[in-house]
Order: sequence, then C-alpha cells, then structure tokens
Amino acid sequence: AGKVDLYVAGGGFYPSRTLPCVLDVGTNNVALRQDPLYLGTRAPRLAGREYLDVVDEFMAAVRLRWPRAVIQFEDFQTKHAEMLLERYRHSFRVFNDDIQGTAGIAVAAVYGALAVKGLPPKAIVHEKFVICGAGSAGMGVASALMKAMVKHGLSTQEALENFWVLDHHGLITSARLKEGHPTPGRNRSTDTSVQKFMRKCKVEAGGGSSSDSDKDEEENGRPPLLPEGSSLEDVIRAVKPSAIVGLTGVGGLWSGKVLEAMGEGCARPMIFPMSNPTDNAECTADQAAEHTQNRAIFASGSPFEDVKSEDGQVLMKSNQSNNFYIFPGVGLGAQVAQIGSISDEQFLVAAEALSGMTPPDEQKKGVIFPRLKDIRKISNKIAVEVIKQAMKEGQEVSRVIEKLYPLLKTDEQKLDRTLLRILDDPNQSYHAQYSSIVYRAPGIEE
Repeated sequence: AGKVDLYVAGGGFYPSRTLPCVLDVGTNNVALRQDPLYLGTRAPRLAGREYLDVVDEFMAAVRLRWPRAVIQFEDFQTKHAEMLLERYRHSFRVFNDDIQGTAGIAVAAVYGALAVKGLPPKAIVHEKFVICGAGSAGMGVASALMKAMVKHGLSTQEALENFWVLDHHGLITSARLKEGHPTPGRNRSTDTSVQKFMRKCKVEAGGGSSSDSDKDEEENGRPPLLPEGSSLEDVIRAVKPSAIVGLTGVGGLWSGKVLEAMGEGCARPMIFPMSNPTDNAECTADQAAEHTQNRAIFASGSPFEDVKSEDGQVLMKSNQSNNFYIFPGVGLGAQVAQIGSISDEQFLVAAEALSGMTPPDEQKKGVIFPRLKDIRKISNKIAVEVIKQAMKEGQEVSRVIEKLYPLLKTDEQKLDRTLLRILDDPNQSYHAQYSSIVYRAPGIEE
C-alpha cells in the first residue's frame, strides 16, 4: 500500500484507480506456519510449475479485469525476479522496480555526478565501474549503465570492457565456467546476465604466461588482467575505477582501505552504496568523506546526513538514490499513453530527464538530484520522455497519442507541450485537497 501512496503523491494517480496486491505462495518457515496469529497460507512455498501457474493466473486475471492497467513487480525473490520480468514484459504493461527502477536511478546518479564534474551525459563512455553484487538488482544496474554507454556511442563489447563485477567470491571471471571450478554450482555466475560481464581471467589469456598477458593488455591501453576471485581492494587498485556501486545488502562491506583506494585512483570518485535499509549500506557518508578527503560524489540507497565541518559548513553532499524519482513518471507515461510494453530504453530516457532537472547552482554544491518537493513536475517530465521514447520505438500507443506521431519529426517542442496538457487533464491527474484543521465546538463531534 505504501508504494500506491507514492504513485498517488508522485504521479498523480487517482487513489481509486490503484490496487496493491500480494501474492501468497506459502512459506517454508515452519514456525510461521504453526503460529496461530500467522495470516498467510499455511503451506510450503510453491515452486516450479505450480509457482508459475499462480503468477500466470494472476496476470491473466488482471488483464481480463483491467486491460489498461500498469503492473509493477516488487520484492520477488532474486531467482524469480528476472525470469518473471522476461516472461511478461513483452505481452503485459509491466516493469520490476527492484531491477529497472533501481537501474534507472543508478544511471541518473551517474549522469548527475558527471554534471557535478561539469560533464554531459555522453561522458559516461569514459567511466569505469566496479559493481558489488551480482543479484538481479546489481546486474540490472550494470546492464543499464552498459546500455547507456551504447546509447552514447560505444559498441556493446566496448562498453562491457568498462565493468568489473564482484560477488561474495570476489571478481567474477570466465574461469567460473570451467568444469571443476571450486565456486559452488548454485550461484549467479552461470546466469547469462552475469556471463556477459565476466572478465577474462589472468591465467587464461592467450595461452601465454601471466606476465605476457599483462604486457599485452597494457600495450593495448587496457587494465591488466586479474585472477578469478580477486578482492575488491585489489580490483580497485589495479583498475582505478571512477565509480563503485554497491547492491550487496552487506552493511559496512567497503572498508577504509577500499574507499581510500577509490580516492587514490580518481580525483572525484563516485561512491554509491545503494543497499537498503541504512544498516545494509556498504558504507556511510561520513566514511566516504573521511577516506576520500571529502572528494567523493556520494549517493546512497538510504538517507544519510550531509558531512559537515564543526562550524556547519557542508564538506560533502549526501544524495539519496531514491527510486521514487523514477517509477511514478514511468508508470504515468505508460498508463496515459497505453504503451504496449515498458522497455529498458524508456528507463534510460527517464534517467537522463531526471538528471537534467537539477539546477546548475545546486550541481556545483555536489547535488545530483532535483528536490523531491518538485516530484509532480519531475514525474510529468519523465512521463513525457517515456512516451516519446515509446513512439520512437514504434510501440503500440493509445489513439490520442498515435495522432501526435507527426509532431515527433516536425515539432518536438509542441509535442512536449501537448503531452503535458494531456498529463495535467483533471480527468487524468489527481491533486489532493488537504483542508485546514477543522474546529469542533466542545461536545459536538469532537
């Protein structure tokens, strides 16, 4: 229900046109099943075909009852999240906020950090990223950043060369695909979403010695090859990345040495501990500031206070990468235009639109996101860009939007104004009216 409130407040959805749903597929927690106060289904959690049958039936029922609905997935187990998104995304108006929303806000954070450094979004092609966490959220962020690089001119292979992904075993390399590798078989490294980000392993290169391989990489202007399972600190010191993104859920994972290495390898490192809640953040704002001499551009999934001096001067701005900036606008655009399917590219344009709304004078202070008090304006701007992107993709849209296709090529500014008028239509946009405190005389309805 909390997420529905955010759609109402941030996207202007009418409360009566929203519906929070929970899919109860049982639990493997025996204690819960035996608890007389437990309200859920007292049965083991469904799996396999039975699990899919339940979700299939739910999706079919929603389409039958509300064919114009936008469906947002959230809080699915990692092993199901990507699979379900791929299963339905091309036939339903659906997206997964944990994967795509988090990816969108991460891309917006990078664009915002580039703006702080006086650089445009296209400068992302020169950045190097260390991604900590190979779950659905981590790989969603990596994939979105890679696609942003491709959008701005790199080939897919060139973009992939800018990523180093680590899980709890360390750096993920192609050595894990070898038969007999000690990494446990039941892990994410066998997923295709992870495999494309695997680095070439140091001992595999070219069939020659490790020193020969390193020399070849250096001569080609590429970072040296690293062994499978290399530690985070070793990776950072060898690669000198410009950004580190955390989606591990492991609080305090980034030690002082890791943060110092980020500061030593980059003048203005992007440090993004995006795990929630606060206790799960990979580092705090104070730690990032301390170990980078206040030079970090910081954005976290959970809120932290700005780092200040004893006299109250802001030494390092603490930004919060809140998905709330992204999903109401994406949902709004998809619903108003009746977009056939919600693509990853629509989240990329949402990210760029968001980063472009931060005032330049605020960016100079290290601020990478606009103020949340402007969320309705932000959501409308994102919705406009999402609709235009869907039109460029040739997506199925509503008849009203379909009539605007000529403006996409002849007068995009007029198209923007027209879309904003549609979004602001009272029949579409809900504005809550909060009355003042009502005085009741003593003894009368108090």
